[in-house]
This record gives sequence, C-alpha cells and structure tokens, in this order.
Amino acid sequence: MTGGLFDPDEFYRPHSEAERRRNEAMRVVDRNANPEWKDVALDAVREIALIRGKDGFTTDAVWALLTRWGWQDATHEPRALGPVMTRAVKLGICRPTERFGRSTIPRGHARPVRIYIGTLGVTHDN
Repeated sequence: MTGGLFDPDEFYRPHSEAERRRNEAMRVVDRNANPEWKDVALDAVREIALIRGKDGFTTDAVWALLTRWGWQDATHEPRALGPVMTRAVKLGICRPTERFGRSTIPRGHARPVRIYIGTLGVTHDN
C-alpha cells in the first residue's frame, strides 16, 4: 500500500516463502478450474460488489449467489474462488479490507474470511 491507496500488485507480491507457496497453489487451482465457472464466478463477484458496495461482503455472499445460479458445484475445488477474487481486485471490482468475519456456510467451518468492499460506481475516502 502506498500513500493510503491500495496497490493490488503490492498486496499479492510474495514477501515470504509462505506467500510464494500460497501464490503457487492459487496458480495451480486456477489453472485447473472450469473456465466457464471462473467467468460466472467473476460475474457473481461483480454483482455482489455492486449490491454491497461500501457495506462490504465476503466470499460467502459470492458462494450464495453461485448457488442461486446453480454453479456451486461447477468447479473441482472451492479454493478456485481465491484466484477469482484476486482477478476481481486487479480489475478494480472490489478491494480487500483489513477486516474479517466468520464464514456462515457449513463447509466454511466458521473460519475467518476477509471482508471486501465493492469499488464499482462507489467513491471511497482514503
């Protein structure tokens, strides 16, 4: 982050071996994900970001919309949503915050999940 502005390239640049391994795992899961599902998932992120805006959202909301659209099982690995979220950030659809909530979906086991805010059509104060 520079000058109070969010820099997605800096955010996702690996600064440790653990981050390098995370990024490699995300590349593998992204490479193996259903391409059509990835497009639909990005559309879902865009939709949720527009609806929630500055109120924020987690990937649970994205999964809920994918489920409503009938796409919840259309990829081999739920972690494939991670690279979709990275893509959404780089496209300016949303940005991650430093806040976390608890997953409310059963397979999420109440784990911490990052809260994102939508950036489409919204003016944010830095």
